[in-house]
Formats: sequence, structure tokens, C-alpha cells
Amino acid sequence: MSHLTYYNYPGVGETNRRDYHYSQAVRIGDRIECSGQGGWFPEQGINSIPREINAQIDQAFANVDLALKTAGGKGWSQVYKVRSYHVPINGEALEAMSRNFKKWMPNHQPLYTCVGVQRLGEDDMRVEIEVEAHDPEGSATGYIGGDVLSQLESKYPEMIFRVLSRDEQKGKLIKEQYPAAQLVSGDLNDAALLQEESAQADIILHTADAADHPTAARAIAAGAIQGHTPERPAYWIHTSGAGIFSYLDEDEKRYGLAGDKVFDDWDGIHEITSIPEHAFHRNVDKIVFEATANHPDVLHAAIVSPTTVYGVGRGPCSKRSRQVYELARTTLSRKKAPYIGDGESRGCHVHIHDVTDLILRLFDAALAKEKSLWGPEAYYLAENGEHSWSDVARSIANIAKAEGYLTDIATEQLEFEEAKRQAGYEAASWGLNVRSRAIRARRLLHWTPAGPSLDDELPGIVRAEWESLQKS
Repeated sequence: MSHLTYYNYPGVGETNRRDYHYSQAVRIGDRIECSGQGGWFPEQGINSIPREINAQIDQAFANVDLALKTAGGKGWSQVYKVRSYHVPINGEALEAMSRNFKKWMPNHQPLYTCVGVQRLGEDDMRVEIEVEAHDPEGSATGYIGGDVLSQLESKYPEMIFRVLSRDEQKGKLIKEQYPAAQLVSGDLNDAALLQEESAQADIILHTADAADHPTAARAIAAGAIQGHTPERPAYWIHTSGAGIFSYLDEDEKRYGLAGDKVFDDWDGIHEITSIPEHAFHRNVDKIVFEATANHPDVLHAAIVSPTTVYGVGRGPCSKRSRQVYELARTTLSRKKAPYIGDGESRGCHVHIHDVTDLILRLFDAALAKEKSLWGPEAYYLAENGEHSWSDVARSIANIAKAEGYLTDIATEQLEFEEAKRQAGYEAASWGLNVRSRAIRARRLLHWTPAGPSLDDELPGIVRAEWESLQKS
């Protein structure tokens, strides 16, 4: 179905997609709808539902927020319609719903329908909540992809660029800014379409939810292999994410603690390409690597793996990333700078312009038919420094106070699950060590990051989130 893109958060979301063939959220243009959310803890499985009704309803609200943010929205602040189903419907349940409405939507009152039912999907389920949300600034046309397109169009005006448009309105914005671009209407679940386009393309750039969409990756691989020959090979630049390295902390449930492990894509390349199967993004990375390993004569692939990306995108639609921006938004809305655990976890960062520059260098290598930069070791990290998440949170609070957005500077310790309930799955970054060094791009592509530093960009990020909150 065109113009629809489906989303599933890790844990219960992905499990139910695989076992029961349904999704947790769908984006239709600037609207997001989510499936009924119960009181399960996403990473603990469907059987983790607490028995107490208040706890179930509290967690169901958190899961709605997670589903919306997984689809690129901003959570409950954009919800305009709510339906809840209760076993039984009584005063205690309605009081818990009202309490959560005030907590999650303090600045508006949505439409609401509640229904009493005999039974829900699991024996212990006492509540299920589904919502509709309006996200006019959503990422239906992507942040990284939009920035890359802005530079490719100006650098290669004579080339033909075919662009997957998952939303009619965003497609119009692309055509307004880039009249020569050829739009392909569809979504990442349309395997036949992606396979057909990949078979025809000389160079494939996959940036749209690329790291976590195996259906799209398989379709691209199949099309590239089917439509090319050793005389005319395909070049595939796939975007993953450095969150793959968080598995060490996730496995040991170490949240907010310092971590010594630093991955690198040169001496440590074999460690990266053999990361455990359960690691974040690993399932899609494997599809890319296996396709190029099995068909090296016709498919040359490379993976670009950015760390925390920041900066204003130059594309026509999505201009905002997530982790740092949600940290700023959470600080402003809660009036406290949050940190997870001891606040000692560290991550790396890179400006959006530098990510685009790395991708363009690979694009140029594809045009030059340079084959040595692709293949089983072609994993290019993108980073330009390291930060402590608690330091970033304090910097945000200091900026907010200096600008008059906050009256004082306060910090707030959050548990890992609570942080995700407040700001979605991207908040997991604040409590996980994702440390890496981008050596390969510097050595082989002569990539030299030159974008503004994270410290330089933070005032603009805080200001933008403050202005957005005033509109919501």
C-alpha cells in the first residue's frame, strides 16, 4: 500500500510482528496511528504485564509514547484522539486514565472514547489503548537522506536521481526544491517496488529507516543482484548506526555506568563484522554483508554507521535528529536535566554535514568504479568526538537557564526504563556506552569532519525545542 510506512519498537513490537504479522504503528502522511498498547514491558516480553491496574495503565501510556516515537513522532504531545478498552471499566481505571492524561498531555485535551469489554488479548490484560496523532514535522522523508540529496543535486545536476517518496505532501516539497528529481511513490514494505528500482539503479543510497528494516534490505539486495552484471555492477551505500555497540551494556543491564570498550573500524573491523546476532541493527547489517559476499562480482556494498547525529538538516522535510534533541526537549518539559544511573555512560557524535560528506565520498568512489573501498570490511563509522550524556544534559540546562527557559538548574536521576517512558527508545542512548573511532573513512576516503561542534550547536538545539514546545 503506497504512502504507508509501518513501525515496530524492539522487544514485544518486533516479536509480535514476526509471530502475529502485525505492526505497532503506521504513518500516513502527517498522521500516526498505533495498535492497541497493553501494560507489557517491551524488552521483557508480552508476559511481563503487571497485575495491578494502575501499573498496567501507566505502562500502557508509556508504550503508546514509545510506539509514536518509533514512528518518528514526538509522543503524547501530538495525540488528538484516544480509545481505551477496559476489563472491567470502573472508577479506578478511569481515575488512572485521567491521571495519565494530565501527566502526558498537560497542555491539551484530546478526544476520548472508553469501552468496557469482556476480554483482551492476554488473560492478565486489563487495559488496551490506541491513539491517533498529528505529526506535521515528521520524518516521512528522512533527515540523513534529505541532507544527502541536497548536496548530490547541486554537485551533479546532470544526473538522474530517483527518490522514494513515502508521503504525498513531502513528495511535493521535494519537487519544489529539486524539480529534476524523479519521485517513486511507495514505502519500505513494498518489496516488489524496491527490487525493481534497485535492479535499474547504478548507485543505491539507503538511508530511510535503513538500519532496522530487513524487508527493504532484502528487496534492495535481490534487485541489485538480479539487475546487474560484472560489467555493470551495482554500488550500494547502506546506513546503519553505532547503536549496534550498545549490546555489551544491554546484555549485562549496565545502565549509566562507565564503559572502557572502544570499537574501531580498522584494527577492530573483524570484531564489528562478527558482532553477536542479537545486537541492535545486526540483522540488517548481515543482509548487506551476505549479499555482497555471495555476489561480489555484481554487488559492491558499504555500510556507513553514524554515531549520535546532530545539526540542522538541509533537506526539504526532516531537519532534526533524535537523541540530543529529545534530551533537550525532556529537560525543558520536566524542568530538570535527566541522567540515567550514575550518569557516566559515554557516546560519540557527528554533525549531519559530516555524515553527508562521508556518503558523498563513497558516492564519488562508486562513480570512479573504485572497487577496493567495498566488500566484507567496508564498514565506515562516522564520529567526531565523544561526550558524557550527563555533561550534555547539564549543558542543556545551563543554556536553558541563560535563555530564560528555566528558572534554575536542576538534575534528575532516572532509571533506564523510566527514561524510555519519558522520551522514547532514543532515550536508551543516554544510559548506554557507544564508544567508537572512525578510522577507516579518515584513512581511505580522506574524510575530515569539519562541521560545527556539538557544544556550538547546543544553543540552537535548545532554542528549537523550546519553540516547538510552545507550539504544541
